[in-house]
Amino acid sequence: MLTVATYNILHGYHKELILKNIRGLIEKGADVLCLQETELNFVNFLDELFRNPDLNTWKIYYAHTGYGGNLAIAWDTSRLDLNNFESILLPQLPRSVIFQRLKGHTKPLQRSVLVGTFLTAGKVLRISNLQLSWEGGSRFRLGQLAYFLKKLHQSFAHADIIAGDFNTWVPSAFRRGQEKKVERLLGKEYINVLPNLRFTCDTSYVDPQDWWFSLSKILAPIGIKMRTRLDYIFARNLNVISSKMLDWPGSDHRPLIGIFDFIF
Repeated sequence: MLTVATYNILHGYHKELILKNIRGLIEKGADVLCLQETELNFVNFLDELFRNPDLNTWKIYYAHTGYGGNLAIAWDTSRLDLNNFESILLPQLPRSVIFQRLKGHTKPLQRSVLVGTFLTAGKVLRISNLQLSWEGGSRFRLGQLAYFLKKLHQSFAHADIIAGDFNTWVPSAFRRGQEKKVERLLGKEYINVLPNLRFTCDTSYVDPQDWWFSLSKILAPIGIKMRTRLDYIFARNLNVISSKMLDWPGSDHRPLIGIFDFIF
């Protein structure tokens, strides 16, 4: 069996909680961690964590394509043998959106996918860690996913896990419709590991640099929580033994974790 987790760490802003949660995922049996928003200024803290003697079988690999495309995959080398890593750059918008420009990002964000190919039990297992765009809307986001899938299908793997922040920003009434569009694009061979989650993003913890920080502070005293579903795990040619969201504070995203075994 194999345990995989995905976690958007909110740029590592709440450092101690984030590091505690990453260790907590490992203590819960994770063999692979897909991390999003692993900004350059947080790399030293992650490296220090994985230098702990009790994590001496773990390694971490980073893909830094600029703000919006900073990803990492950490894995237990005693459970998985690395074959290779590849970074896939996703299509960009022609210009940055207004919220990005207000934060000083004059160029459109370069979203990406970090693909790790591993060998385990004589099988080729491919794990893709992605963060799609919220900017540009649903059609643009699905176009990024289609582009990635075309690239992915150019090589072989016995089984696939696609995990990460799909950034499916829609009102709650349209959540399932957006999810179905993603499922149809992936195809019937992919299982949505956690299909019934109402939310994976909760702004109880936010980065003060984010534009909606002020709005969440206004809504919190009157009992209104800003929640939406952004994070997913999809699996191909794997049985899902169990899966869950962990409602841990520290990021505006919640970690997801799944336990799998091979179908064949």
